[in-house]
Amino acid sequence: MTRGNQRELARQKNMKKQSDSVKGKRQDDGLSAAAHGVSLCHPGWTAVAGSQLTASSASRVHAILRPQPPE
Repeated sequence: MTRGNQRELARQKNMKKQSDSVKGKRQDDGLSAAAHGVSLCHPGWTAVAGSQLTASSASRVHAILRPQPPE
């Protein structure tokens, strides 16, 4: 398969994903809750986030959460 064909197939797949999301279908985009801006921290814990996250369908985002010492 040539590179041009791969790009066209990827473009068609992305267009289908977009049209499905417009129709109200929810799809797993491979992003974690953190990448969507959802906080999963327990009260009293802190999390340090890096700069803006980008991810493809094959990548995953991981976070290590450490409890804060008692006050």
